[in-house]
Amino acid sequence: MTWFWYLAGAALLGVAALSIWTAFRNPAFVSGLAKIAIGAVWSAVAPAVARRMSPEEESRWRAAQRAGRGDEWLRDWKRRKQKHRG
Repeated sequence: MTWFWYLAGAALLGVAALSIWTAFRNPAFVSGLAKIAIGAVWSAVAPAVARRMSPEEESRWRAAQRAGRGDEWLRDWKRRKQKHRG
C-alpha cells in the first residue's frame, strides 16, 4: 500500500512542477511577480532612504560627528522619529 502513497506524492509533485513551469512561461505573471517584489523592497527601504532631517537637526548631527558622537546621535534621532510617528 505504500507504493500508492509514493505514486500519489509523485503525481502531486509533477502537477506542482508543471504549474510552476507554466506560470513562469507567461510574461504577464513574471512582470506581475517582479512588480510585487520591487514594491515590497521599496516599501522596506524607502523610509530609511527618503527620511530627511531638518536643517537644525542636520547641523546638530554634524556637530556630533565632529565631536565623535555622530552614530550615537543618529540612533537617538531615529528612535525619536519612530516615537513621533507613532
